[in-house]
Amino acid sequence: MLRPLVHEYQGKFGIFFTWTGLVSAWFLCCADPAHAIQTHAEPEGIVVHQLAHVVFLLAMVGMVLRIRFSELRTRRSWRYFSRGAMVLACWNLWAFSGHQLEMLVSRANLRVALGQPPTLLLDSWVTIFYYVYKMDHCILVPAMILFYLGMRHLISEDR
Repeated sequence: MLRPLVHEYQGKFGIFFTWTGLVSAWFLCCADPAHAIQTHAEPEGIVVHQLAHVVFLLAMVGMVLRIRFSELRTRRSWRYFSRGAMVLACWNLWAFSGHQLEMLVSRANLRVALGQPPTLLLDSWVTIFYYVYKMDHCILVPAMILFYLGMRHLISEDR
């Protein structure tokens, strides 16, 4: 039997969670489009951004190694964390390569019209690879799912 949402959160925060959910749903329904093509200012912006990818890659490799060479590898939750970190390391390499390709794509191929999503003219192999490398969310989302599974199993292991 379905119960009202307020009863799910017994206590003084029930109304708060209900209103937070309603306001969040409202913002999701009224959101503007988020365009995925983003450029970085030359040269400092892209250099700092690429350096951040390298540092994040090293952090994820360090996390994988730390889990693999400790007793944590025997726990299912930490194996999920390790796999998620491996996928994030792959994502960093993918994103780093995509940003390198971005520097080879001519600005003339990127067309931005007011009020319209940006379009990319696919006229060479470089722009095609750039377009494919911009699909990095296809790697990032599974990594987040693995981290979620790790957290879920960590909570159930501690009970």
